[in-house]
Amino acid sequence: MATVQDPTTETIDGTTYGGLKALCERAAQTAFPTGASILRLGYVVGPHDHTDRWTSWIRRASRGGEMLAPGQPEMPIQFIDARDVAAFALHVTEQGTTGTFNTTGPATRLTWGELFETAKQVAHADTRFT
Repeated sequence: MATVQDPTTETIDGTTYGGLKALCERAAQTAFPTGASILRLGYVVGPHDHTDRWTSWIRRASRGGEMLAPGQPEMPIQFIDARDVAAFALHVTEQGTTGTFNTTGPATRLTWGELFETAKQVAHADTRFT
């Protein structure tokens, strides 16, 4: 479990996010000792995603030419549609279900390389990944 050096920090970045999230989870468990519902998300994608961090990669892989791709092609990627997260959160709330849930997909393993190759093929692009 991630930690943060200063639990009072209001800076949220790559060095503090995990530790602050862990503190929030513990606070929820303390506030609701009979059980809390904690959802752990991966990439959240879908309509109204203001970050554009998912769709920008798909658009770029579909455009063709040389593309500088993140990490190694065999690295797995996990994501979930925001509408699925909302439906699941509503379901566990209505049912009174408690626990910690890793809410990511897909059901089968997908790599960054497979994702980019699929975008390339669907767009009939000549993309070369670097």
